[in-house]
Parts: sequence; structure tokens; C-alpha cells
Amino acid sequence: MKVIKRNGEVVPYDFSKIEKAVTSAFKAVTKEDPTSEFYNFLDELQVTIGEHFSAADTLEVEIIQDIIEYELMSFGYFEVAKAYILYRAKHENTRKFAERKIKFINDYIESDNTANATIDDNSNVSNHNIAVLNAEIHKEDNQKVNLKILENKLKELYPDFDYKQMNKDFNTIAYLHDSSSQIGMPYCVAVSLYPFLLNGIKDLGGLSASPKNIDSFCGMFVNCVFAIAAQYKGAVATPGFFVCMDWFCRKEWGDDYVNRLDETYNCNSNRVKSIRKQVHQYFQRITYSINQPSAARGSQSVFWNLSIFDKPFYDTMYGDFRFPDGSPSNWETLNWLQCEYLHWLNQERLKCILTFPVVSVALIYQNGKCESICNRQRESHYRQCRFKRRDRIPSYHDEDVKRHQRRDNQSQRI
Repeated sequence: MKVIKRNGEVVPYDFSKIEKAVTSAFKAVTKEDPTSEFYNFLDELQVTIGEHFSAADTLEVEIIQDIIEYELMSFGYFEVAKAYILYRAKHENTRKFAERKIKFINDYIESDNTANATIDDNSNVSNHNIAVLNAEIHKEDNQKVNLKILENKLKELYPDFDYKQMNKDFNTIAYLHDSSSQIGMPYCVAVSLYPFLLNGIKDLGGLSASPKNIDSFCGMFVNCVFAIAAQYKGAVATPGFFVCMDWFCRKEWGDDYVNRLDETYNCNSNRVKSIRKQVHQYFQRITYSINQPSAARGSQSVFWNLSIFDKPFYDTMYGDFRFPDGSPSNWETLNWLQCEYLHWLNQERLKCILTFPVVSVALIYQNGKCESICNRQRESHYRQCRFKRRDRIPSYHDEDVKRHQRRDNQSQRI
């Protein structure tokens, strides 16, 4: 007598395996050892299965399990039959789950890239390796759990909400953004770097204390961004990056370093470099490090955002700001640093594809115009009034010059 397993394999029939499974179901229901009556049932069951084998030399495992369920109910063991059915269903689900994952692994191996193998491809994933596979293989399950979390929350907030229609929509016409990513994780975050200046990354579970100089700042900043990114699905924004970097640059080379950019000095590598070259070196270290794939993110790089400020926005955010040593920020050196980075980044992207950072320009927009543009226009107008002869431009009078000068002073105070 032979049994045909679900995968098509043919194996010898062994009733002891059936006896073990049915007895386990009996114990799970009754919390007692099998009775003599139950052992009589097992004898009858063995005979019944044997009769089916007399009509055919081989039986499919599904047919044998159907016989077991029918005989249990025929003898009145309804609760045991239910337990056996649930046990059977559980193993079937486990088997199908494993088969589905094995198929995904095989499809991933055979695919040319990740996008052709996953249910929800990510444009930030270009590698095709086992780290990506281990992140991608859970996406289908993550999607189901995240959707259930969303459904439960909507039921709590809006009891009358038609969540069934929502589920239909998300399976047909609607796309739930990033639902396949890590379960329950928050999305994007913008962080203040002040705790980082005070405590390094110890507050995030790291070992590094606060940065003391420009070198330690650059290295620890990268670690800080990766430590934060590991706890979020999306982008990590560090709007105060240039403000902090400029502080360390001024601590390293003095408050007037932007006026001495071609000045050379011996750096840590015992090489002579200009201040400008060293600043570019720090730009390169941070930017290329953050664009490297991370194991904690399924071999993705960090989604890094940073901000560029105009003068009015800077005044609003950092006008009264003080660093841990009590010193203020400096607009002139900060503005040079952020502009220099943009020029450097534009040139660097001609050499290499650098996806990040995503740069946001923070402007104050008022009365239909950007304040910084209005200020530049007024400054240009004021300079024209100062340097052009009054008889050449008769409409420019002293009162006009004073009025524009007062406006400039007022805007700076604001």
C-alpha cells in the first residue's frame, strides 16, 4: 500500500502516523489520555482505511484525511474532528506559505532585477543580492498586516467608515503608498540636531558621545542619520545640517574662514590642503557615505533631505539660536557653506549618480513674492541711488534713498 503525497511523492503507507495525529487531536480537546473506547475507534479506522486500499493500491493523502474526518464524526467525536480539521488547515496554510516563499526566492534568483520579482518595487533599490531578497520577501505579508492596522484604527476613529469598500479599493483602483514596508513604522521625520550636538548618538542607543571637531562631526553625523533612518520607512530630514557644520568649520578655522579659503594647512593625513579643498572633502565624505546601501534598510541608501535657507527664513529660525557653547550662528559663513555645497553637488553629479540628498529651499513667501528676492531688489535699487549721479537720474531723490534704506533696516530686524 502506497500514499501519494501532495508534492507527488509516493511513500509507503504507515498507520502509526495517522494514529499519532488523531491521538494528539483527542488529547488537545479532552486534556486526558485516550480511553479504551477511543482505541477501539482507532482499530475501526485502520480497518476502514484498509478497505479503501483494497480497492486501490495507492491513495492520495487528501483522501485518507477526508476518511479520518468522516469516521471521527460518525463515532461522535465532533470536537476531536474539529481539532483535527483545524490542525490539517494549519499545516496546509504553513505548507502553502512556505511554497509561496520558495517560489518567490526562485523567481528572484531568475529575475534580471528586483523590480521584476517583487510585488512593490522601489526605485531606490538597484542591487540584486540576498540582503534585498530578505527585505523584499516579506512585503506581501507586511502589506496585509499594515492594511489591518489601518482598518482597526479607522474603525476606532470612525465607527461608520466603510472599511470593506476601502479594502476593495486598495486591491483594485487605489494604491496604499509604502504599505509593503516595515510593519507599524512611522513614515518620514525631520530632526533637530541639537540633541546630537549635546549627546552624540547615545540617545539612539549608540556609543559615540558628542562631536568635538569638524572631523568627528562629519563621521558621527553619518552614523546619526543611519541610526534614525533604521527606525523610519521614509526620509530623514536634517534641516540644521549646514548650521551645525558651519559652527564646526568656524571652530576649526576661525569665524573668518570664508575669507581665507585658499589658505593651506596640514590636515590629519599630513597632506597640505586649502580650506576650500578640505570643506569639499567633508562634503564628499558625508554625501557618498549616506548614498551607500544599508543592511538595516534592505540594501537601500538612506532617504536624506536637507534644507537651504534664505536670509529672512534663517532669521526666523536661527536669529536667537545659540550653540551648546553659547555662541550664535553666522549667516555670512552659513550662506557661503550652503551655496558652496550646491555648486559642489552639481559638479559631483556630473561624475556620479547621487540620488540623495534631496535639497529643499526654505523661503518666506509673502504678498505674492519671496522676501529674499524683494530684499535683493531693494538693495540693488538702493545701490543704484548711491552710485549714479542725481542729474543723470532725476527721479531718484534723497528721500527715496532714505526710504529704501529704512525698509532694508526694518526687514533685517524682522
